[in-house]
Amino acid sequence: MTFARLAWRNVFRNTRRSILTVAAIAVGLASLSFLWSFIEGVNDQMIENSTRYLAGHVQVHRSGYHDNQSLDLIIDDPQPVQSALAGQADVLAAARRLEGMALASVGDKSRGVMILGVDPQQETQVTTLHQTIVAGTYLRNDTAQEILLGDKTAQSLGAVVGSEIVLLTQAADGSIGAAKYTVRGIFDARMDMIDGTVVIMPLKAAQQLYVTGEGITSIVAKLDDRRGAQALASKLAAALGGSFEILPWQKLLPTVLQSVSFHEVIAYILLLVLFVVVAVGVTNTILMGVMERTREFGVMMALGTRANQVTMVVFWEACFLGLLGLLLGALLGLGVTAYFSRVGIDLGNYAKAMETMQGLTGIVYPKIRLARLLLLAAIVFCTAIVAALYPAWKASRLDPMEAIRGLSRRGASLSASRLRLPNMPLPIFARIAMRGLARNPRRAVLTVAATAFGLAAFVFLLSFVQGYLSQLVENSTGYITGDIQIQHERFRDDMAPEYALPARTDLLDMIRSHAGVAAAAPRVQAQVLISSPVKSQIVALIGIEPPAESRVTFIDRTVREGRWLRSGGDREVAIGRKLAADLGIRLGEKLVVMTQALDGSLASGAFRVAGIYETESPAFDGAFAFVTLPAAQSLLGLGSRVSTVALRLQDRGQAEVIAAKLTEQIGMRAILAQSWTKLLPEVAQMIDYVRMNLRLIIGIVFGVVAIGVMNTLLMAVMERVREFGIMMALGTRPAAIVRVVVYEAIVLTVIGMIAGYLAGAAIVLYYASAGIDLSRYAAGITTIPGLTGLIYPELATASVVFPATTLFVLSLAATLYPAWKAARLNPVEAIRHV
Repeated sequence: MTFARLAWRNVFRNTRRSILTVAAIAVGLASLSFLWSFIEGVNDQMIENSTRYLAGHVQVHRSGYHDNQSLDLIIDDPQPVQSALAGQADVLAAARRLEGMALASVGDKSRGVMILGVDPQQETQVTTLHQTIVAGTYLRNDTAQEILLGDKTAQSLGAVVGSEIVLLTQAADGSIGAAKYTVRGIFDARMDMIDGTVVIMPLKAAQQLYVTGEGITSIVAKLDDRRGAQALASKLAAALGGSFEILPWQKLLPTVLQSVSFHEVIAYILLLVLFVVVAVGVTNTILMGVMERTREFGVMMALGTRANQVTMVVFWEACFLGLLGLLLGALLGLGVTAYFSRVGIDLGNYAKAMETMQGLTGIVYPKIRLARLLLLAAIVFCTAIVAALYPAWKASRLDPMEAIRGLSRRGASLSASRLRLPNMPLPIFARIAMRGLARNPRRAVLTVAATAFGLAAFVFLLSFVQGYLSQLVENSTGYITGDIQIQHERFRDDMAPEYALPARTDLLDMIRSHAGVAAAAPRVQAQVLISSPVKSQIVALIGIEPPAESRVTFIDRTVREGRWLRSGGDREVAIGRKLAADLGIRLGEKLVVMTQALDGSLASGAFRVAGIYETESPAFDGAFAFVTLPAAQSLLGLGSRVSTVALRLQDRGQAEVIAAKLTEQIGMRAILAQSWTKLLPEVAQMIDYVRMNLRLIIGIVFGVVAIGVMNTLLMAVMERVREFGIMMALGTRPAAIVRVVVYEAIVLTVIGMIAGYLAGAAIVLYYASAGIDLSRYAAGITTIPGLTGLIYPELATASVVFPATTLFVLSLAATLYPAWKAARLNPVEAIRHV
């Protein structure tokens, strides 16, 4: 313990060096812990909101219902299930439900919705959607002909409290179910997945609509702790037998679970990059701290201290500095995280992006997990210890006399004459600085490495995100929207036939003749009820001209069975893989489409499945069906009119400018050219949200890198106080010493930046070819349009300029103060510096 006490005293003997080392460890740990807590808070909120608003913790269905939500699979007698749930101590409440799809109409407006028939009293004990009522009141009883609408659904239908809504659907017996209901209340859960699709009605009313008698589709249970959902599911499965499927929330909400996994993978990538930066910064700081004390170790060994004892002193100092850094970092990280976990981080400006991630709202509360903080602390502490082992071992091998002179054997033999530099027309002190770098290559390498690792991290992070966002936009616009759409200003909200474009024969030619337009495709779009012999589904029907559409989008390239639509194939339909599975339909079979025509009548038509496409988004594959343009015009009674015109631009970056010019050129009231940022606000805000997160992460990484680089440069200057004393004793002016240090810092920083950029670029170019495969984690995320599981980074050279310039300025600033301090030293005191 003698050497432990000696190490403890050494920590406070050179407070400047100790503070720098502790700061590097503390900032690194605090940054890592806050970032992980933020991501943990996002994930926890997604799970909590998704389960408490609608899904519950456990659901019981008839076997097979989850994969094929057909009314043929209803629970005729729910009593055994309710008794089994009542016998479980961890079940707080259970509620019966009947679910189905329907077409909701108000006047001449219609929209596809998901019907949720509930027992009003039971449901309030299981979920909290009743607490989100913003207009009207909750359901009164189990038999009333009344419904609750989400605010998005109410807005698109033009419905208010008291409005009458007609629901049209396919009943369990194959008949057409239709009835009129009064809007009792409007809710706002702040999630598009709920507010834009769910309609709630009394259970008895739903059973009458779907003609199911007393049958239900599910029983939903709420637990005292959601972590026990899987264990309860196993118990109930054993008790109820094979006639029922018992699904915990993890299986009910695969999108949420996959989103959580995806966020964690992204977090691990970011944390790994940040951790490498922290580790290099801490290692450099400790290495430079040991190198600074070469003469001190020489004196110790000359006085009889054994080599292993020198190693122990350095080891114990690293332990103490690591513990102090961990304590300060933990306090800082916990303090910042605790503050934001109480007040929240307001992301309201990214509300649309939040709504694409199921369960997220505008305010995120970071979640502190002690186990993860301890894990991070242990890793950072071990890094600090490992970083000290090599220099401690090197210090123990020094020859005492050479160490006192400030050189190791290798350092003594590696002189400037061994690394000859070409004569360059530089100022004398610039040449001295260059030779100084060659004379102590170890110090130069450490200083360069600090900058290189930091800049390489910047290059990789920026390129990874840029590639991710580029693919997100390309896929989102390439499947359906195009870069711009010409449409009525209200069409996107209602998709009503009355908002079709006026019949103008010159309109399409005028659009195609615009200089920035590469291609244009006319379309008819409508929301329809599409039915197979066993099931019905609400989808968006798109009528297209196949040749023109293939020049604007690439949905035709995703056909996996059969073929894409052909001109003249007016009785054909192409559907997605998921829609085919949901409807239980195969290639060549017929589907019936029902919708509201332009004149307000109910229109229907039969189409044969010509092709089945499959994209990377199951949500897309289950939401769109394609027919030819004449077939859609005939179904809706539009004549020659079209709903929209989709455009592909020569330069997507000019979308906003071209959209404004086209709107002016068309010159028709209420007809707008809207860019993809308006058509896909969730994607546009997702990009802003990701960039906001990137700025946060880059700020953290930049802070850690800057501290690491400045620490390394400070240590490098502090190590050379004795050298500066000798130079001043030989007549060198203080200003000249400052110039030497600045020249060296410039050279080292520039070399570090070049090396860092080249290293980062090499990594990016490799993955730009091979791709970063995250498909295992992104495959189930259906709510983010255009999300792909294989990400190809794009080298973001321009984005690196600002952080690189700032890092360069900070590096120079880090050398000026110690150089100025060294230049003011008395030569005798500087030579005696230990």
